[in-house]
Amino acid sequence: MAEEVSAPDEGAEPKKKSLPAFVLPLVLALVGTGAGGFVGATVVGPKLTVGFTGGLTAADVGAHASAKGGHGEGADSTDEEASAEGAEAKGGGEHADAAPPPLYTISDLVLNPAGSGGTRFLMLSVAFDMKDSAGVEALKQRDAEIKDAVLALVGGKTVDQLSEVSAREPLKVEIRDLVGRITRKPKSIKRVSFPQFVIQ
Repeated sequence: MAEEVSAPDEGAEPKKKSLPAFVLPLVLALVGTGAGGFVGATVVGPKLTVGFTGGLTAADVGAHASAKGGHGEGADSTDEEASAEGAEAKGGGEHADAAPPPLYTISDLVLNPAGSGGTRFLMLSVAFDMKDSAGVEALKQRDAEIKDAVLALVGGKTVDQLSEVSAREPLKVEIRDLVGRITRKPKSIKRVSFPQFVIQ
């Protein structure tokens, strides 16, 4: 009844254990992921970023920064002279390199329009083109008050009033006048725009 246990032959080689079946596909997947990440970072990524940067390379961005008086490497007088010559060639003289007007933005204001009973909402961003940076500072100092006033003004409008595209220009004028009264600098706001205006 007892089973005989055979002892391994002393001269015979022991059986080698094989790896589980899932190990090889796992190793291949890890190697493939690493190779895919490498290809994505070195080949695909730079090609995608060219679309986002308008075709500028890192060298172009550095040269542009140094031409604008930045502290990047390669900032020397030849870059500044080339920049000045390019501006004069465009016919703009000194004003061609002028920075865009200072901008102050109030982003992602969410409110319920009047008469909607809370079933509708407006997501709004308001951008103010200012005449100078002092105007931007004035808006920053009164940020909470300005947001509250804009929410109250726009929240008093109905969905029909806000949906009417032709009513947006008068609304911009109302906002400009309101913010000008708050900051006591009505002439410092050149223009008001709505980068985001979504009614749901």
